[in-house]
Amino acid sequence: MQFEIAPSQHGTSWILLLLGFIVVALGLLIVILAFPNRKGSIQVLDQKILIKFAYSTRLNFSEVNIQEIEAINLIEKPLLIDQRINGFSFPGINVGWFKGDNQKYKLFLTEKSSVLKIPTTLGYTIYVSCDSTREISEKIINHSY
Repeated sequence: MQFEIAPSQHGTSWILLLLGFIVVALGLLIVILAFPNRKGSIQVLDQKILIKFAYSTRLNFSEVNIQEIEAINLIEKPLLIDQRINGFSFPGINVGWFKGDNQKYKLFLTEKSSVLKIPTTLGYTIYVSCDSTREISEKIINHSY
């Protein structure tokens, strides 16, 4: 003998469908953030620096402390980050605004052994992972004069 179960009331199936949609949307968002376009670039133009990755940054040379630009290794001397303000941070990638050591940072980090440090006059320092840190820093210094 078989008996039927009473159907759910108050639109429970719609609520479950909505929750399922939210879970799928959050999953897609995580995938998009976890695998951003990894082909970022840094360009030195006439009196400007343009950094493109998940976020874009454009700086005039007048906004950069040119003499303090340097190529650094964050594995040997780690950057202390206390708080993420805006952006995302996953193992192997830090992109966005961060705070630490009473300073504000804008990070474009994928590789910590080859990083270009660009201090600004705007109250923050930019850190960019790139393969040719010395070449880029020389190009910025040479273009600034």
